[in-house]
Amino acid sequence: MGAILEKLVLKLEEEVEKLEARHIATPIYIGILDDPRLNASAIWQNGAIFVNRSTMELVESMPNAEGDDVLAGILGHELAHLFYRHERAVGVLACDLAWDRNDKPYHRMQEIEADILGVKLACSAGFAASGLLTFMERLNFLRTHPSLRQRMNSLQKEIGKLSCPR
Repeated sequence: MGAILEKLVLKLEEEVEKLEARHIATPIYIGILDDPRLNASAIWQNGAIFVNRSTMELVESMPNAEGDDVLAGILGHELAHLFYRHERAVGVLACDLAWDRNDKPYHRMQEIEADILGVKLACSAGFAASGLLTFMERLNFLRTHPSLRQRMNSLQKEIGKLSCPR
C-alpha cells in the first residue's frame, strides 16, 4: 500500500504546476480501519488516508496486478481529495451512499473531481486507469442508483482518453 501511494504522490508532485492547484502537504499518513464496509476516506487537514479492512481484504483476494490497480485507483481518489482539500472526503463508498440524499451539489462535484484526478494519477504511475471503476463495479448497490451510473459513465469517458501501460 505504501509503495503504491508513493508512486501516486510522485506523479501528483510532477503534475502540480500543470494542474494549477494547491501543493499537497507531505508526509501523508495512511492507515487501515477495522471496519467491515468497503470504503476508504481522506482527511486533508491531517494529511491522512484510511482504507477499511474489508477493502484491503477485497484487494488482497484479487490477482496481484488487478488488486494493485484497484488499490491505486482507490488511493488515487483519496489522494485527490487531499490535493484539492475537499471539505468532506468521507470515502469512495460513503459519499456514494449519501449521493441521492445530499443537498450540496459541491460534494457530488468533489467526488467526480477526485475520480478523474485519481484515475489520471493511477495511469501515470503505471497502473490500469480502470482500477477505481473495477472497485465500483464490485459494489452491488451501484446498479440501483442512477446517479452512480452517471458517475461510472463519467469515469469510463475519462479512462478512454488515457494511454495507460495496462
